Amino acid sequence: MLRVIAGEAKGKKLYVPDLASLRPTSDRVREAMFDVLESRGLVRGSTVLDLFSGSGALGIEALSRGAAGVTFVEQDRKAVRAIEANLETTGYRDARHVEVVQSDALTWLELHGHQLRDLAFADPPYGFASWAVLLDHLGARNVIVEHAVELDGIGSYLVSRRYRYGGTLVTLLHFNPGAGDAAKAESPEATDPDKDIT
Repeated sequence: MLRVIAGEAKGKKLYVPDLASLRPTSDRVREAMFDVLESRGLVRGSTVLDLFSGSGALGIEALSRGAAGVTFVEQDRKAVRAIEANLETTGYRDARHVEVVQSDALTWLELHGHQLRDLAFADPPYGFASWAVLLDHLGARNVIVEHAVELDGIGSYLVSRRYRYGGTLVTLLHFNPGAGDAAKAESPEATDPDKDIT
């Protein structure tokens, strides 16, 4: 069972559906991720997109910490029901600017990805290989992704920070429309060694 780490819904338990494809972000990793985001002022008042939402834990954590709104995008109907139940438990089910969409993430992005968000979460199954397509369609100033192998193409994004937790890589990307391959290679933060999340 997961729980909300901090904020107004702190301690609320979140239901995780029993799905083989679901790999929920642990409390410790979520706490470390949000420590990074909050230290940069990227959560409170932000508009958030939670792709591959699963249980909705990341988006709900953002709401608890003061995000202005969250759109949850999840393909599996059982997971969508879990998100809706977790929003009910935490008191956000009928909140303004909270939307739950049942859709494949890439299909949804092709239609709606141009809508600018302050922050996006992307935590797809480990076998996901379409990062270049996802990031090419994503209209978010900042993106935090969980992945098992190095990202294959990050388009107009720069790597801001990269962390490792066990077998999970967590990378924070920042939108920079002028970013080319040379700029990415020269970014000092992009070339920092991986830092462990503890």
